[in-house]
Amino acid sequence: MSFDKFAQDAVETAETARAVAEAMMKSRCTIRAGGSGKTTDPVTGAVAPALGAVIYSGKCKIKPAGSWGRTAEAGGEQVSPSMFQVSIPFRVTNVERNQWVTIDSSPDGWFVGRRFQVRFSPQAGDYISSRRLLCEEA
Repeated sequence: MSFDKFAQDAVETAETARAVAEAMMKSRCTIRAGGSGKTTDPVTGAVAPALGAVIYSGKCKIKPAGSWGRTAEAGGEQVSPSMFQVSIPFRVTNVERNQWVTIDSSPDGWFVGRRFQVRFSPQAGDYISSRRLLCEEA
């Protein structure tokens, strides 16, 4: 097999993998830049960081990522933050660390309305199937 044929096969395989990855994205999310200041939810009274411009809105896939060895202290107890992997289409290239992901819809209703902060920015590479964001529940 020639190198050119091998390279072409690799490109076609990556394109197929991306199509399959997107087909598995059954949730929808909105990713926003961080804004300035804080906002208060008029219903719950919860204070949260203000959100900025929409960076991406569309399909995604979300799953637990584990705590990756991180702990925090809450009420004098050590706890592991809720870490999740949010996968978005490969073509989305402008997501960065510290932006905010809100889950708009999901087959798992537990996620709907939850907000996550991007802790690790998108993976990059010629042959990856999607951008995988490591996110922490806010």
